[in-house]
Amino acid sequence: CIGNKGTILTWNASFEKGCNTLIGKVYPDYAKFYDEVNERIEDLAIPFQKSWYVNKDFLGSYSIKKVLPV
Repeated sequence: CIGNKGTILTWNASFEKGCNTLIGKVYPDYAKFYDEVNERIEDLAIPFQKSWYVNKDFLGSYSIKKVLPV
């Protein structure tokens, strides 16, 4: 129950959007819903991926496994 408005935050938005698109193909009755969800997704990884924030403990990675503990 995420509602029909507001931002949806993810890590690695392209992966999440791809999964949503696939679910929409498997369950066509829900395709419009997942398309609308995809339009609301923002990617939390971008500042780390683009090196806007860097920490030596990331070890050159922007994986959530490296970033979250820091």
